[in-house]
Amino acid sequence: MHATKSLMPPRAGAEAVTLIGRLGYAARAVVYFLVGASAVAAAIWPEHRPAGPSDAVQLGHGNSIGAIFLIAVAFGLACLAGWFTIAGLATARQASARGWWRGLVMLGDAVVYIIFMIDVAGIALGLWHGGGERNVQSWIAWLSAWQHGRLLIGIVGVAVLVGGRRALRHRRARRRRRSGRRLSDRRQLVQQPARGA
Repeated sequence: MHATKSLMPPRAGAEAVTLIGRLGYAARAVVYFLVGASAVAAAIWPEHRPAGPSDAVQLGHGNSIGAIFLIAVAFGLACLAGWFTIAGLATARQASARGWWRGLVMLGDAVVYIIFMIDVAGIALGLWHGGGERNVQSWIAWLSAWQHGRLLIGIVGVAVLVGGRRALRHRRARRRRRSGRRLSDRRQLVQQPARGA
């Protein structure tokens, strides 16, 4: 183990994690672009219904080029899930409770992207035909049939609720800090000419 570590450049691990994150965020951008394009199409053609993320990737279903595209998107989403996992574990190692909660939220994001990646890969491989909401309902029904499935579903639900609430609080606090900085910058700009006069 030490021999392989000594052969790798010291920054190789950090560069690999950065590459994984970039690939993942690029895949997420593609999904957002497809959702946005679907909304624009719905605005232009009223008979078209806007699609959510799972339905938006359906455009690649049915031909080999589309399947390759969907597999690439699924790979990118797997990279994003991996990046969130690595970042979540690294953040959770911090000694503070805030770092632990942020790490837990990131691990929750990783789980969400793993599920979405499985959905996209299933569409690409022809295992099912979109309808992300229907797939989630069937997965929940499948889990409910297990002995402790309902307990697992409840734990995941509580984790999503807590993580979402913590993320909203974090965003609000960040916005307050930004608006406070802008206000203090404006005060300084107003006070500077007064001092020179």
